[in-house]
Amino acid sequence: MFIQCPKCLFAKDIDPAKIPSGVKEIKCPKCATLFPFTKTSNDVKPSVAPPVSAAAAPPPKPAQGKYASAEKIEFPDLPYNLVFHGVGAELFKIYLVNILLFIITFGIYRPWGKVKLRKYLYSHTALLGERFNYTGTGRELFKGLILGGIIFFGPVFLLQKLGQFVNFAFVFLVYPYLGAVIPPLLVFSRRYRANRSVWRGVRFSFTGDWKESLKIYALGYLLTIFTFGVYYPWFYAKKQMFWRGNTGFGSVNFKYTGKGKELLKTFLLGYFLIVITFGIYALWLKAKLARYDWEHTTFQDISFKSTITGGSLFVLYFVNTLITGVTLGIAYPWTVVRTMNYTFGNLMLKGKGDFDKVLQTSGTASAIGEGVADHLDVDLAM
Repeated sequence: MFIQCPKCLFAKDIDPAKIPSGVKEIKCPKCATLFPFTKTSNDVKPSVAPPVSAAAAPPPKPAQGKYASAEKIEFPDLPYNLVFHGVGAELFKIYLVNILLFIITFGIYRPWGKVKLRKYLYSHTALLGERFNYTGTGRELFKGLILGGIIFFGPVFLLQKLGQFVNFAFVFLVYPYLGAVIPPLLVFSRRYRANRSVWRGVRFSFTGDWKESLKIYALGYLLTIFTFGVYYPWFYAKKQMFWRGNTGFGSVNFKYTGKGKELLKTFLLGYFLIVITFGIYALWLKAKLARYDWEHTTFQDISFKSTITGGSLFVLYFVNTLITGVTLGIAYPWTVVRTMNYTFGNLMLKGKGDFDKVLQTSGTASAIGEGVADHLDVDLAM
C-alpha cells in the first residue's frame, strides 16, 4: 500500500501485513510529521492518488488514435512521485550472479548482466501505479560494445602509433578527436536508451541531432576557456536544453526553459565556495542545480519539483560510502535501493498529461553509442 506524508509529500510503498492493527498515527521518516492513519481492507492505491471505490470510479475511457497510449490516467490533485519497489536482497542476488558469470566468461557476460540489472530497476519503478519496462537485450549491448570500441578506440590507437613511429605531434590530435567524437556518440547512446525505455506500452524517444550536439559542446568549451569560466552557465543551460528538450515520451517532448543568465550568480558563488570548502560545496551546488533544472522542466501540463538539498545529498553519499566500505562492497545493492528511494522521494510531479496526443514512435536505435558509453563508464539514465 502507498502512504504519503501530507506535509512533505514523501511517499512509500509499505506491506500492509507489516503494519500492526490499531495503528492510528504514522510518523514520516523524512520530516518526522505525525499524521492520522486508518488501516482498511482496500488500502491499495496508485502512487499518492486518494483511494476510490470501484462503485464510484468512472469507467476507463478508450484511447483515441492508432498509436495512442492505453486508457486515460486518473491524475491526483496533489503532487505525486515515482515509487521504487526494489529490495536490496533481490538486487544482491542479481549482482552476485552477474559477478560470477562475468568472471567465468572473462567479462563477456557484462552486457547481459547490465540488461538484467536494468530490467529489474525499470520493472520495480512505478508512476501512478504503472511499472516501467526496459526492452534492450544483451546481444544488442554486446554488439554495441564491440563496434563502439572499434570506432572509438581504433583512431586513438592509430594516432598513438603514428606519434610513436612517425611524428610525436600526432599524439596531440587524440584530444581534438575525442572532443569531436564523444558528443555524437553520447547522442546515439541516449537515443538507444530512450528507445528501449517503455511506460504503459509507449517508448520514450530522443530526437537530438549529433551535429547539433557537436556544435553546442565545441562552442561551449571554447567560450568557457576564453572567458575563464564565465560563459559556463550559458553552456550548461544549452546542454540541459539539448538533452531534456529532445527527450520525449512517445512523440511528445519535454521542455526546458532554464537560462544561463539566471544561473550566472549560482555558478560564480559555487566556484568560490567549492574552493574555500575544498570541494565539499560541490554537493550543495549539484542539489541547487537539480532543483533549478526540474523546476524549469515540463511535459505537457505536468511540472516537476525537486526537494534535494546539499545536506541530504551529503548524508546519502556519506552513508552509502560508509556502508560500502565497511562491508567491502557486499552491501552495494542496498545503497542502490537507498539512492533510488532518495531520488524518487525528492522528485515531485504535478499536473495532468493528455496521453491521447502521445503517439508511439517507430524509429530504431543502434547500441553503438551505448557501447562507447559503457567503455567510458558513462551511464545516461532516464
